[in-house]
Amino acid sequence: MSGEHVCGPPYPVKQTGRCCCCLTDCHEIRAVFTDGPLAGHPSRVGPQLDCGTQVEFLLSDGSEADVTFCFDCATRLQPAHYQALWQACGDRLELSLRGQGRRPQEITMARAAWDAHWPVAVLRCRKELPDLGRHGVDRRWQRAGSV
Repeated sequence: MSGEHVCGPPYPVKQTGRCCCCLTDCHEIRAVFTDGPLAGHPSRVGPQLDCGTQVEFLLSDGSEADVTFCFDCATRLQPAHYQALWQACGDRLELSLRGQGRRPQEITMARAAWDAHWPVAVLRCRKELPDLGRHGVDRRWQRAGSV
């Protein structure tokens, strides 16, 4: 699935393995959900594709979170977009909990915990390094003048 580059709010609901902004496949999609609230969303993903990158955010509570983007959208990411981006990821959490059959109170509590912290800065951009079996710094960002 490949979408239009929107590069800013409003973001679609986050989908695993796809760009949080334009929904371009950033990982090999091996299977998708066929029913329920996540119908059409990837259920199994494989290795990261060349176009994909992981943006590592510093959150307001000091923790870190990785969000998948295609390289084009990652280079256009602005601090003004962080809150809307975080909301799109929280929307994905809600869908996932609904699909698990969680009670409405559990979903409300999980969302409140999610909304209690937010992204404040980009720490780095990471790329899968299949030869080494781990992630490393995405050097394309340094060449593009980001982060």
